[in-house]
Amino acid sequence: MSDQHERYARAAFFQSDNVIKHIYNWQVMPQWVDAYCFWYRLYTRRGYEFIFVDLGIPERRHAFDHERLAGTLSDALGEVVAPYALPFEAIRFAADQQTIMFDIGEARWTYTQANGLLVTSAKPLADDALVSPDGRRAVYGEAHNLWLHDISSDTREPLTTDGIEYHAYGVEQGGTMTSLSDALTEKRIRPSAIWSPDSRYLLTVRVDERAVKDMHLLQSVPDAGLRPHIHTYKLAMPGDEHFPILTYWLFDVEKGRAYPTKMPPQVGTGESVFYWAQFGMTIARLWSMDSQRLYIHVQTADQRRLELYEIEAATGVARCVMSESGETPLYFNQFRFNNPNYRVLDDTQELIWYSEESGWGQLYLYDLVTGALKNRISGGVGVIRDVLYVDEVERWVYFTAGGIEAGRNPYYRHLYRARLDGSVQELLTPEDAEHLVSASPDGRFFVDSYGQLDSSLKTLVRDARGRIVLMLEESDDADLRARGWRPQEAFCAKGRDGQTDIYGALYTPTDFDPTCRYPVIDMIYGGSQLTITPHLFPLVTGSPYIPSNIEILLEDFWAPQAMAELGFVVVVMDGMGTPYRERWFHEAAVRESGNAGGAEDHLCAIQQLAAERPYMDAFRVGICGHSGGGDNSLKAMLRFPDFFKVAVSSAGSHNMAAYQAGAGLSDIGHEITDFERMTNEALAHRLQGKLLLVYGDMDENCHPLHTLRVVDALIKADKHFDLLVMPNRNHGFTTDPYFVRRRWDYFVQHLLS
Repeated sequence: MSDQHERYARAAFFQSDNVIKHIYNWQVMPQWVDAYCFWYRLYTRRGYEFIFVDLGIPERRHAFDHERLAGTLSDALGEVVAPYALPFEAIRFAADQQTIMFDIGEARWTYTQANGLLVTSAKPLADDALVSPDGRRAVYGEAHNLWLHDISSDTREPLTTDGIEYHAYGVEQGGTMTSLSDALTEKRIRPSAIWSPDSRYLLTVRVDERAVKDMHLLQSVPDAGLRPHIHTYKLAMPGDEHFPILTYWLFDVEKGRAYPTKMPPQVGTGESVFYWAQFGMTIARLWSMDSQRLYIHVQTADQRRLELYEIEAATGVARCVMSESGETPLYFNQFRFNNPNYRVLDDTQELIWYSEESGWGQLYLYDLVTGALKNRISGGVGVIRDVLYVDEVERWVYFTAGGIEAGRNPYYRHLYRARLDGSVQELLTPEDAEHLVSASPDGRFFVDSYGQLDSSLKTLVRDARGRIVLMLEESDDADLRARGWRPQEAFCAKGRDGQTDIYGALYTPTDFDPTCRYPVIDMIYGGSQLTITPHLFPLVTGSPYIPSNIEILLEDFWAPQAMAELGFVVVVMDGMGTPYRERWFHEAAVRESGNAGGAEDHLCAIQQLAAERPYMDAFRVGICGHSGGGDNSLKAMLRFPDFFKVAVSSAGSHNMAAYQAGAGLSDIGHEITDFERMTNEALAHRLQGKLLLVYGDMDENCHPLHTLRVVDALIKADKHFDLLVMPNRNHGFTTDPYFVRRRWDYFVQHLLS
């Protein structure tokens, strides 16, 4: 193996923000202009190119003449603008599709391609304004209230006036906590509100947190002054008496009328409709297309009951049209961060409902008026991932799912369509690969990016029958391969019961020598809400594939490779308790509170891998994780001290009884006594190996109390450990250069030597 300096240099190269500069033609995120046309921004060997696709022809071309626009912009700005490094990331098309608009700083520019005319004006709206579908109005939040901005006249008026601190409009539950985090990153967020399709009504939420107990963060190194600063916000924990109370409000902006819906007030510990809206939920999934009715889905505090309410927009009158209860958490989508998998069919008054009642996540058709089950829609095995489109005329539902095709990786999602009467189900993406699929506005076309770990990522457009309409892109990783990089190895091993398949990926350094013995590092996250194993190149797809998540998805993919370059074999996998599998597999997180995120599955898998690969040293195994993974990594070390010798646990949620009520009640229910016996602080006396604990002193998600309670228990048990405090960092410090280097150093010092 090469010397340490060279290994660190290679590790730095494979950090996501560096390595991604050497991968081309891979990311296609379509932005639809109309039913036939969309654009996307593509990173190529020349730089960033804006591509326009017209499926009516069909044709792929540049959205505009990059060289001509760059020259015109250079003259207007008085500085050189490179044609493939233009100073904007998004464009808007006028109706003629020849005029584009883009924002640079606080200015909006309009460029007419026919004559090269470039016009600038003041940016009409702030980034946190929520614009109505007709473009005439926008709503924004200010001082706990909502304001309405008439864009044409540039006038503003308050929609509400009685909002106060901890009882505000348009702010989600935990809003004060979120505001604190956003303040640290200087981020302004749009209000929690959704317009009706006709732009007449606005739905929002008012959250009453006044009775919720205070939580505090001590900022010891503030930007100004020497005195530490205390930040206070509201946070409900599982054992508390009071929780946030949500009431849904409607505004008729044409009549200037505000009124609460007549839904029962909701205990705010789960995710509301606005939570999912930030992940791309459209108004079509909430409102009827005539804007006369809307549908609000809710979960009870412990997430053991789902309800769907129908609201009459003009009056706010509400009725519960569907409910489902269970002894363990229930979801509208097994992956909680994706859009809910229900759809209301306006014309026929039917409801498509997602349920795991059969043991698999499947779709069912109900009569919305009577509540009677009509039939199961989907085939019966596998897990429905996302409902993409419903063709009410032809009676098809289009969805992605995994685990249906025998002999394939169950995490690979494919595109299917099924008749609403359950008579037919068709596979539309036959390739044995992971497919990232999105639908056109009318469901006529589907953009499909697919691949495996050891193949390129191809992107194409299919029609509603699965036929290929147009090839778009294929990823280019030649630069990486020239540096000695090889694709990660996908593996399948048996879990702790000796029968259940556990899927993962194995990373080796670019100077890999199979005659050497490499220590093993397990990078773990075993939460019930997402998966971390990569299944296609070059990113992990276990979280929503949306622009705000891309950096996280890339980091999850490349951080193990960077770690491997230091001289390790690194494994990631998804043990029992994680989503996308049978219900019993997913429920392991609730059934077995001491499961450590499936750490026993990880242990068994590593032993099997090492038995087949002599270069893996199963006697030198380390483990690390962040957030829920911080809890998992430490608990794994405490439960299996003879196997996991070194751990780096960062921002850990070490005691779910002291976590946010929604997640805590979901995992442990209302009875917390038994759970507390399996917390990391209760197991601290079992520590044997080398442990580095890390937390940010401004972590509003996994509060410092989690780590400090473990610290207190370790001290009382007279255990040796290391501690790193990151001042002024909130929860998301995994890419902080100092933390990255310290995590590398810890494993090099204690596991590699």
